[in-house]
Amino acid sequence: MFDLQLMAQGFAGIVSPPSLLLMALGVFCGAVFGSIPGLTGGIAIAILLPLTFKLEAIPSMALLIGVYVGGAFGGSIPAILFGTPGAPEASVTSFDGYPMMKKGLGGKALKTALYASCAGNFLASLVTIFMMVGVSRLALMMDSPDYFGVVLFSIVLIATVGCRESWIKGLISVLLGLMFGLVGGDPLTGTLRFTFGNRYLMSGFSLIPVLIGLFVGAEVLSEAGIKRQRQVDTVREFKENNKITRQDVRRCLPGVLSGTVIGSIIGALPGLNAAISATLNYSFIQKVSKDTESFGEGNIAGVAAAEAANNATAGPTLVPLLTLGIPGSGTAAIFLGALTIQGIVPGPTIFRDAGDVVSMSIT
Repeated sequence: MFDLQLMAQGFAGIVSPPSLLLMALGVFCGAVFGSIPGLTGGIAIAILLPLTFKLEAIPSMALLIGVYVGGAFGGSIPAILFGTPGAPEASVTSFDGYPMMKKGLGGKALKTALYASCAGNFLASLVTIFMMVGVSRLALMMDSPDYFGVVLFSIVLIATVGCRESWIKGLISVLLGLMFGLVGGDPLTGTLRFTFGNRYLMSGFSLIPVLIGLFVGAEVLSEAGIKRQRQVDTVREFKENNKITRQDVRRCLPGVLSGTVIGSIIGALPGLNAAISATLNYSFIQKVSKDTESFGEGNIAGVAAAEAANNATAGPTLVPLLTLGIPGSGTAAIFLGALTIQGIVPGPTIFRDAGDVVSMSIT
C-alpha cells in the first residue's frame, strides 16, 4: 500500500501558498505556450527550468507540473478556434472542435475540452498512484540484465510504435540519440569519448539545449514549407447554444472513461505519446458510437474523447521516469533534468529518498 504519511506530506506541500502560486503561474504559462502552434508545454518547461535553481524540490516541481498540465490543454485552443493544433496531440481535437466552431459552438467546444482535460487528468492521477507503487516494487526485484531488457524494449518501442510513419526513421532517431549520448566523459571511468580534442564537449551535450533545438528547429523547418490560406468565417455565436447540458455530459462520459484507461496505459509506456493516445481513443469512441457519421462534422463526444485521452497521459508519463529512471517522452526527459538539479535520483529507491516529492508529483 502507498504510504499515507508521504501522501499527507505531498499534499501539504501542494496546498502551501508558494506552491499554489507557482502552480497557477505554471498552468497559465503552459496554456499560453500550448496555444501557440509550435511552442509546446515541453518547450515552456525547458525555458522556465532555470527558475527552479533557487527553489526547493516541491515548489519547483509544482511549477513544472503546472506548466506540463497547462500545456497539454493549451494545444486545444487554436485547434478549436482556427483548426491549427497548438501541439501534435491536439490535432485529433480539431477533427470535431473546429467544425463546432464554424457552427457557432466554439464556446461549447472549449468548455468540453477543458472539462474533459481536467477529468481525464484527475482520474489518470488516481490510476498513477497505484500503478507507480506496483512498478516500483517490481523494479526493486530487477537486476542489471533486467534493466538492460527494459531499456532495449523502450528503444524498440521508440523505433517502431513510437514512429508511426516509418520504423527506419524511428531507428535513425534512436541511433542519433545514442550517438549524442556517448559524447563526453564516461560516467564510470571518466574516459573521454568522441570529443575530438574539443574541451567544450568534455561534459557532453547538455540535455535542455538539445531538446529545445530539436523541438523548435524541427517545427520551424516543417512550418517553413507549409503554405496556408487565410480563411475568414463570420459566425454569430449564441450563448444559450454554448451551454453544457446533461445530455452533452452523458454523450461525453464514455469517451472520458475510455480515455482515462487508454491514456494511462499509453502514458506509462516509454516511446509512446499523447497523440497516439488521443487517436486510439477517438477511433474507439467513433466505432462504438451510435452516431458514427457525425464524427468529423462537429460531434462533442469526439472533442471530449480526444482531450481526455491526451491529458490522461500526463501523470502516467512520470511512472517510468520516477520508478525506473527512464523518461517516456521529451517532456519527461526535461523533468529528469529538473530532478537531477534538485539532487533527486529517479529509480526504485526514490520513494525512500524523496517520497514527499513523488507524492506531490502524482497528486
